[in-house]
Amino acid sequence: MYLTLKTLASSKELLPNGLSHEIEAAKRSYYSLCALLDLLKWEGRECDPDELDIVVKRYLRDRIEAYGEKNYQPKLHFCLHFATFARRYPLVPCWVHERKHKEIKRFSTDACNASSSTAFELGIMKQVTLVQVNSLKDLTVGECFRLINPGEASDALKVHVRNFLKLPPLLPLNLAVGMCAFVNASTKCHSKDVILAVVNGVETIGEVWFLFSVNGNDYVCWSVWETRGGNRFGVKDEPSFLPASCIKRCCIHRKDPDGNATVVP
Repeated sequence: MYLTLKTLASSKELLPNGLSHEIEAAKRSYYSLCALLDLLKWEGRECDPDELDIVVKRYLRDRIEAYGEKNYQPKLHFCLHFATFARRYPLVPCWVHERKHKEIKRFSTDACNASSSTAFELGIMKQVTLVQVNSLKDLTVGECFRLINPGEASDALKVHVRNFLKLPPLLPLNLAVGMCAFVNASTKCHSKDVILAVVNGVETIGEVWFLFSVNGNDYVCWSVWETRGGNRFGVKDEPSFLPASCIKRCCIHRKDPDGNATVVP
């Protein structure tokens, strides 16, 4: 049945209607899930709580019909509270922040045995050890900033970087670009992350576009947001270069339809 859903994800034409009751139920459950995710995805408008309540209940009914009550995960019940939350406060889009949560949750994903045995503790220790061993492959001792899977820069970017650094035309330019990097010994910074940086002694908020290293120096291309007060900022698309050493941390944020954003201090 799960293979059927993966096939449905690629094309509706692969599974015609009328094959079996089980497949039809799985298709309805999948399409209901897509409708729910589309409703939660911010596209310049607020999510209507009443519509959200209807879509959530339809998805849960279709899922139970397709897979039965025995395969109903308890956390799916939380979906029923989405509409209530939306009536009180705007829902926070967490697609970007979810990968931050996985840094912690991955250690207990497969360790689900809560009996009197030591399976839970052994499972966590195995995963922690494995992650630590794998992380050593990318470790560069003595260097805090490290690009992850860097690529070659375009000719246009090379021209901008050379002008920014005021390098002579004949001076060699060793430029590498990445969408993700370690900004210190353990913290990753990705494209689209919102960061707190110190610029001329002032703490400033902005959005990361990409990161790069040039001739032994590390920089981030970002867009500084305009301060509106009360942890509110105006989103701007005005890229500039900043030394990576100015980055203090990544911030949790929420973009609003009015072009502003709220950043957690």
